[in-house]
Amino acid sequence: VVGARPGVGKTLFGTGLARAAAIKGGLPTLFKTLEMGDEEITVLVVAAEASVAQHHLVSGSCDANEVRKLARKRQDVADAPLWI
Repeated sequence: VVGARPGVGKTLFGTGLARAAAIKGGLPTLFKTLEMGDEEITVLVVAAEASVAQHHLVSGSCDANEVRKLARKRQDVADAPLWI
């Protein structure tokens, strides 16, 4: 359990741990937060895995290279034992 004031990076920290455990380590991982929805968290995780700025993904301003990276990493995230 991680707790702190809004805007200090709890979700970023938590998704980093979840990515390391589930995607890199293959460990079954559950990630929950009260501050963001499941879809928002999934966007964060896929963007981080693809090394694509989240605001590019959300705004739809990804270039062709970013779209290719997102497509590859999306499947990695889907295949990981990660429940959001």
